Amino acid sequence: GRIVASGTEEELSQRIAERNAATAFTITITGDSNQAETALQELSEVVSVKRQSTNSAQGTRFVVATNKDIRSLAAKTLVEGGFGLLQLDQAADELENIFLELVANESDTPTE
Repeated sequence: GRIVASGTEEELSQRIAERNAATAFTITITGDSNQAETALQELSEVVSVKRQSTNSAQGTRFVVATNKDIRSLAAKTLVEGGFGLLQLDQAADELENIFLELVANESDTPTE
């Protein structure tokens, strides 16, 4: 085999996100999760919203896929809508998913 990419998990994840021209983030809120999901879906750059978990003590966590980084807009929208913002993070692919993406892209690339 040969090395097709190197870097930290975060760096490799970022490269794949850039290649796919999309990004994702996770956001954890308190308040009505159905209303929060609707508010997120109404943002123009949002591709999808997936509810990952709901726990009354820890809030509701969503994974939001977008065409560009709109974390600040999403946070502002939810806070102004009366939701509590507990956490906001850029989603990073797990190392295994990064590896599979790189291997799949490598197999599509002709060797020299």
